[in-house]
Amino acid sequence: MFKENKSWKQFPHFAHGCRTNHSREEAIIVAMIASEKLKHAGYSHVGVFHDMTNAFLCTPHNTLNANARANCTARDAKLLKQRHEEASIVLECPDRKICFQLGEGGMVGDHGGPISFMSAFHPGIKEWDEKVASDNEHLLATIDPITKIEVDIGVTTYVDDIHAKHVINTIHKKTQEPFMRLQKANNALDDILDKAGYAQNRSKQESMPIFIGRHSKNNYRTFVKSCKSMGLGKVGMCARYLGAQLAAPGDYKSEFTCRLNAITIGWCRFGSFWITESPYKMKRLCFISNVQSAGLSACHVIPYLKSQTDQIDSRLCKYLRIAMIG
Repeated sequence: MFKENKSWKQFPHFAHGCRTNHSREEAIIVAMIASEKLKHAGYSHVGVFHDMTNAFLCTPHNTLNANARANCTARDAKLLKQRHEEASIVLECPDRKICFQLGEGGMVGDHGGPISFMSAFHPGIKEWDEKVASDNEHLLATIDPITKIEVDIGVTTYVDDIHAKHVINTIHKKTQEPFMRLQKANNALDDILDKAGYAQNRSKQESMPIFIGRHSKNNYRTFVKSCKSMGLGKVGMCARYLGAQLAAPGDYKSEFTCRLNAITIGWCRFGSFWITESPYKMKRLCFISNVQSAGLSACHVIPYLKSQTDQIDSRLCKYLRIAMIG
């Protein structure tokens, strides 16, 4: 029904997820490259992970209908419009049934759901991306290796997850600039999202400030205190993004610890299953899907040291040996 190949090509460079050659791993790599680029240039910066409020469920029907007309035949677009506008939910109450008509959002299981959402969501984010790039003085401009076009990697999205880098120009001074930049960016994002019918949840956003030079500790404490007073979510030295722990450039200890813990959790989740007389083939499949995959998640995009990869291998082999012996 949807001309998907045509639709995916229209999305901006920062959009990842639900499209070919733009995976979760690429979004993580871009975020890491941006931090490395700023560190080598000698700039402090703040990485912010924005949380959307029910973004998938809030796409207005007129946007869904416009997207159907743009990406479907006239006959299919008419059927999708009817599906959107006449959809309803029936609630079973003690005394009677109550029928609610949906004012926005598509139906669960719609084949074109991701296309409809991303087509509505990304134009606003593209506008915000240009504003962030301008505020950062285009310090994160780089050449896309595939399209050979200059793009800015200050903003990265994975469906409705938004990650942004805000550059701090003040160095070797006590400053309130990081918090002021964050507030300015948040206000701009709120205004842009509101036009499209979306909203962010500021209380759930995470910020990861990386300061360079003198007064770094003082600026970090000031930033944490300001964010806490304004209810701007969690501030820390590392943050979880798309299943991986991101930290300052070159510091991957938190992600390494998470992988080791994930291996143990995946193993313990099956309890005594590993020492039963179940077929080895079943044990092997369960081990690969629940223990090994947890330990190697995003492993090919995190530059671990050899000693760290040896520790991961050692723990996997330890549990696999127990499973095979039974």
